[in-house]
Amino acid sequence: KSLRQALLLAYDVESHIKLLMNGRGRRPVNMVPSSFEGYQEAGPSPYARFDLDAARAKLEDARRELQDAGVIGPGDPIPPLTLDTWSTDESTRRMAEFAREQFARLGVTLLVEMNDWPTLQNKVSRGQVQMYTMGWHADYPDPENFLQNYYGPNIAKGTNSTHYSNPAFDALYEKAAVMEPSDERTALYAEMLGILNEDCPVLWLSEPVSFVLINDWVRNYKPHPIGYGNLRYQRIDSEARRRAG
Repeated sequence: KSLRQALLLAYDVESHIKLLMNGRGRRPVNMVPSSFEGYQEAGPSPYARFDLDAARAKLEDARRELQDAGVIGPGDPIPPLTLDTWSTDESTRRMAEFAREQFARLGVTLLVEMNDWPTLQNKVSRGQVQMYTMGWHADYPDPENFLQNYYGPNIAKGTNSTHYSNPAFDALYEKAAVMEPSDERTALYAEMLGILNEDCPVLWLSEPVSFVLINDWVRNYKPHPIGYGNLRYQRIDSEARRRAG
């Protein structure tokens, strides 16, 4: 766990967003989007910040943990880590190089395996990856849609691709999953987020921001981050379009 915490602390997410995403994103500080229930109540992860000194201290904790587990011997370096990507294009290559530089400052060697999307999906489903890049898009506006990705029994279903498993988290998830919206359910969500904030199963890279430019002769276009099936309500004002040339 200390190694995961160290990796989060060592990654300059703000620079990632600025350099690789042209600034079109916000830094996530916990597992659900900032507009979702439970986000404010849980607060930010203590590791969702760029702090190399804290990262180096955590790395020393990780060395002791790995020695106690028999993975490395006294004085041995952290073994190289392998990152599998979801694409082989130039933007993905730049992202991988950026990640390699981030962890190199910590003294951790990052190896990169470039994959196409089907290959990565196959590797992830088989549990044949150590670290990988992937995203999640909400299907409905509830934290459960994100928290399901860390529910232990969902490993077998393929939803929990991190293979994260924590009995305490699972018990809270099962309780919250059958509750109606309430302050009590929100408190459970916040508690679950707190567990994930401490265990650090993922490094959150961005909550994307989209910019949309629409001609003024297009009617009923209302951008929404989740909503689907809205095309049927859109229409074109032909006369306004003609006047606009």
